[in-house]
Amino acid sequence: TIRVGNWDFPPGRGNPYSTVSAGVPQVYVWPAMFDAVTGIDATGSPSPLLAASWTNIDPTTWRVELRPNVKFHNGADLSSKTVTDIFDWFKSDAGKASVVAGQMKFIEGVKALGPLSLEFKTTSPRPVFPNLLAGLYLVPEKAWADRGPEGFVTNPIGSGSYRTVAWTNEAV
Repeated sequence: TIRVGNWDFPPGRGNPYSTVSAGVPQVYVWPAMFDAVTGIDATGSPSPLLAASWTNIDPTTWRVELRPNVKFHNGADLSSKTVTDIFDWFKSDAGKASVVAGQMKFIEGVKALGPLSLEFKTTSPRPVFPNLLAGLYLVPEKAWADRGPEGFVTNPIGSGSYRTVAWTNEAV
């Protein structure tokens, strides 16, 4: 059991797309439940999290290889479909309203190249692309699609170090 005192919950509760990921209080809650595509190390450089590697193919194209054998807390596997489905949702009316979709507008398209391989096209050159993916937490696509954001928020599913078993007005 881990107990952490916090004065509030993230806006949107367990919806990692509802607000800026680096703000307070979500910076204390979401990284425990969700893994991001990349992390930022102590020197400010991007570090692998769900992405094992990334390569800048040309000024507006990035290839990202996801880590193999990543499981979400519900047993679903991380795959390139996880990422492409979230970006498809960002294009929907509900998704466009999310804060993270606005943060990711510089990504023109995402294409699966294989089960764990993706190609990202950006609207203009983004040398800090891997850093920007540190704000993109991933959720299992089927659970997100089945529940929708409203159903997902009180019983979120991630791949982080801690699994949410209950979310009430007083505690996670």
